[in-house]
Amino acid sequence: MNDHGLLASFFLCKIGVALAALVFLGMALSMHASLGRLAEQEDLTQLADAIADTIGAADSLPGEAELQRNLPAVLQQFEVVVTGERSIGVQVVRVHVIAEDEVERVFMLTNQVNGGYFTLTAENPREIHLRKTDAIQLELI
Repeated sequence: MNDHGLLASFFLCKIGVALAALVFLGMALSMHASLGRLAEQEDLTQLADAIADTIGAADSLPGEAELQRNLPAVLQQFEVVVTGERSIGVQVVRVHVIAEDEVERVFMLTNQVNGGYFTLTAENPREIHLRKTDAIQLELI
């Protein structure tokens, strides 16, 4: 009878260890997926910031200028939608990067962009081109 108790305790201990290992494996996979989504979100944030910073730099440059910048690489399919509207002498620009997650940047400029009211959409753009004369002309390639 004592042998049966030892055998049951042995198997119960093994089952407990196996369950603990499965729980730890599940936690590791969950953390891996969360970190992957966080990295994708960071890529989209860097892309939105690069577009916003480039447009802001063109706005602050005096006189005529032309800027070209390669955008950060993003490993997933994405779409960039840049919209603008003119309000009381101020240009409001929204940069919206759309993939599985979404990132948006909104900022104000003193110079007019693409005529003031515009919507510019590009899938997986790799470059941003800006030409500033009296106003800013924005292009995503």
